[in-house]
Formats: sequence, structure tokens, C-alpha cells
Amino acid sequence: TKALSTKRLQSSTQLKMGKKKGSGKKRASKAKLTEEEKAALALSEEVAAKEAAMQQAEFAMKFLREKLEQEEKYTRLSTKKLNTQWRAILRRAKAEELKKDIKILSQTFERVVDRKDSVLKSLVCELEEATLQENRMVQTHVAQVDQLVDMHESVMDKLHGEFGESLQTTQSEFLIERRAILERHERDLANVKDMLFAMNMQHEDFTTHTNSDYDSQRDEVLTKNIEEREQLKQELEQVITDLWEVFQQALTNYKQTTAQKQAEFEKLRSDDIKSAATIERQTRKLNRLADKVAAMKAQIAHTQRDVDERNRKLKQEKETVLMNFQTLKKRMNRNRTKNRERLLELTVDSGSCMGLLAERKKRAEAVLQLCTRCRNLETEEEKVLPFYTETVTLDEIAQIKSEVGGPVEEGGDAPAAMAADAVDEGGPMVSTIDGRAITEFHMLDNFWKRFNKAQLDKVAVERDQADLEDENFRLRSLLKQYLDGITVSEAVLAQDNTLLIVNGRTNGPMSHVPVGDRRVGGAGGTGITAQNLALNAQHTQARAAAR
Repeated sequence: TKALSTKRLQSSTQLKMGKKKGSGKKRASKAKLTEEEKAALALSEEVAAKEAAMQQAEFAMKFLREKLEQEEKYTRLSTKKLNTQWRAILRRAKAEELKKDIKILSQTFERVVDRKDSVLKSLVCELEEATLQENRMVQTHVAQVDQLVDMHESVMDKLHGEFGESLQTTQSEFLIERRAILERHERDLANVKDMLFAMNMQHEDFTTHTNSDYDSQRDEVLTKNIEEREQLKQELEQVITDLWEVFQQALTNYKQTTAQKQAEFEKLRSDDIKSAATIERQTRKLNRLADKVAAMKAQIAHTQRDVDERNRKLKQEKETVLMNFQTLKKRMNRNRTKNRERLLELTVDSGSCMGLLAERKKRAEAVLQLCTRCRNLETEEEKVLPFYTETVTLDEIAQIKSEVGGPVEEGGDAPAAMAADAVDEGGPMVSTIDGRAITEFHMLDNFWKRFNKAQLDKVAVERDQADLEDENFRLRSLLKQYLDGITVSEAVLAQDNTLLIVNGRTNGPMSHVPVGDRRVGGAGGTGITAQNLALNAQHTQARAAAR
């Protein structure tokens, strides 16, 4: 690049020196030139200077362009080197970071695997237990679902029968009404077609009659016009001959009196002939036009009368057709409203039926969910034998009826009376899935069995809770007495305490303690009494745990 720049500078200096030399010579020769030659020489010098400036600018631009390309090449090479070195540094840093991450991830993975193994072991155990419970629950659920499906099928068969009957009646009514409407429509359509055919025939007859009248009138008018034209032509020719004679006589007189204006008269005569011909043509044209106007007026009047008559008849027919259309439209609208009301009633009934079925389905799903929850809370014995066997015999039921035959007194056995009333009245009879006939009261026997068992369990648990609370209160009081006996505090000294004996006396009441009791024998009885209390407390706790 330096060599190129030096060469370009040398060439530019040589050009400048050559210009300077040439300018010196030109200055010497300018004094000998005329003004035109001087102007041409100045113009050529300006052109040469501009060309030299353009060449110099081109050289400078080429030099700068080459320098820019070389700088861009060096820049690309240096950026590639920097990128390769920076990528190597980033690879090393990323490799170290990935190694650390892999170590951390391997440790966490091992911990997660151990935790998952333990969870899987526990889940396998729970799964085995759950499969056993599921098998039991599936058996009971299948039996219950079969019962529900059979009940649902019986109800749906009944509903389908009722719906099919109502649908058949509705379809039969709809078909009858549709058939009647179609027959009425066909009759009306046939009447309308007959009316249209009659109108077309009348119109054709009228058009043929009108065309024949028009042709006859046109022939008459043409013949009349031809006759009048011939008569008018003869009259005009007679007038023209008379006038021609008068003119000839006047002409002779005129020629005799005025011979000077003969040439002018000839000219006016030729003009008169031309004007007469023009007038004759215009009169003929006017006559033809007048005849046409009269004929058209007569035709228009005749056509107007025919059109008015036809319009009047068409209006009458239109009014009759509109009246028939309005009656048919009203009848069709009434039928549409009836069908819409029936469809609306059917839609409302079907919507209510679907809502009722959805509500029953929701209720059944809630019952099934409650059954599954109760099944999870059942014991093994309840899962195997969910319903206890009845122990009440028919003799006992008859005895209950005889015992509660009269009105139940206040405070009497109300459940027994309700059972006797249920047995006596029975209620409406229904059939089960297996075909047995039972009362509606006995349909909930299994439910009442489970409900009564749950109520009994609840009462038993409440009684056990009350017993445990009483025993806990008693043990707390004994423990408090024991602690008050073995500790000495201001609250203990302020209260009555039979275990505190000072100088063979105590501040507690001793009326309930027998004379021969060891507790009145001195302070040595205190430790024995506390030991006995502790033993009693342990025995009571052991009994509570055994329960």
C-alpha cells in the first residue's frame, strides 16, 4: 500500500509540474493571441483543470477504497482469531461448570433415587392392601350397581313406554293435520292454475280481436287518405291552372306596361315555382302527420278503454287472490303457532325430564360417594358381613302388635308402635329385582340396619368416652391428692390435708377414717399411703389401656 501511495503521489506531482510548465508557455504566448483565441484557450484550460481534478479524485477514491478493503480483511481475520480464543476459554469454563453440575446432580439423583425407593416400597405395601380392599369393594359395588342398573332399567322402560305412546299420538296428529293441509294446498293450487289458464285464454282472444280491429281501421284510414289526397291534388291543379291563366294575362299586361322589370319578374317566377313546390311538399307532409295523429289518437283512446277494462278485471281477480292468500296465510300461521306451542311444550317437558334425571343422577352419585366414604371407614368384619341377620321372628312381631294394639301412651315404646303400625298397614306393594313382592317400608331394611348399627356404635362410643372421662377425672383427683401429700407449699398448708401430721395430729377431717387405720398411727403411714395411691393409679391406667 505504501508503494502504491508513493507512485500515486509521484504521478500527481508530475502532472502538476507539467501543468506549471505548460502554463508558463501559454502565458508567454497569450500576449500574441486575440480575444477569441484567449477565450478558447481559457475554456480549454478550465476543461483540462476539471479533468485533472476528476482524475485526482478518482485516484484518491481508489486509494481509499483499497485501503478500506484491506482494513476490513484485517478486521475479519482478527475477529476470527478473537472468536476462536474466546470460544476455547468459554469451553473450558463451561466444561468446569458442567462437571460441577454433574456432581451435584448425581448426588441429588442418588438421594432422590433412595427416597423414591423407600416411597415405592411403602407404596407397594399400600398397593397390596388397597388391592385387597378394592377387590372387596368391587364385589360389593358391582352387586349394588347391578341392583341400581336393574332399577334404572325398569324405570327407563316405563318412561320409554310413556314417551313412545305420547310420541305416537303426536306423530299421528301431526300426520293427519299435514295431510289435510297438503290436500287443501293442492286444491287451492289447482284453482289458481285454472284461473291463470282462463285469464290467458281471455287475453289471447282479446289480443286477436284487437289486432283484427286495428288492421281493418288501418286499411280504411289508408284508403280514405288516398282518396282525399287525389281529390286535393285535383283541386290544387284546378286552382293552379286558374291562377296560371290569371298570371299569364297579368304577365302580358305587365310586359306591355313594364318591359324593364321582365328579367326581375322571371327571377321572382322561378322563386315562386320553387316556393310552390316547397309549400306543396310541406302541405302533404302536414296532411300525413295530421292523419297519423288522428289515427294514433283514436287508437290510443280505444286502447285506453281496453286497458282500463282489463285493469279493472285484473284488480278484481287480484283482490280475490289476495283474500284467498290472506285466509291461507292466517290458517298456516295458526297451524304454525299450534305446532310451535306443541313443540315448546314437548321441549319444556323433555327439559324438565332431563333436569329431573340429572338431579336423580346427581343424588345417586352423591349416595355412591357417601357409600365409598363409608366403605373406607368400615372394619374388616363389616366389609365381609355388611348386614346383620334379623333375629326378630314372626311370633315376636305378632306379640309386639298385640302389646301396642291400643293407642300408645305418653312415655311408651314409640319405635315398637311405629314398627307395629308399619307391619299392620304394610303400605303399597312393590316388586324387587328378584321378583319378590314387598312393601315400601321394607325396601329400606338394609339401610335401617346400617343406620341402627351406626347409631348403636355412636352411643357405645359416647358411653365409653363418658366412662373414660369420669375415670380420668378420678385419676386426676387421686394424683392431685398424692402430689399435695408429697409436696409442701403454702396452698397445701392452707388446705385440709390428712397426710400432713405434726406431733401426732392432722388438720384434715378424720371422721371417715377408722380408728384401726394405719394412717392414724403416726407420720410413718404417709409413705405407705402414697405408695398405695400410686399403685392404684397404675392399675386404673392399665385397665383403661386394656379397654
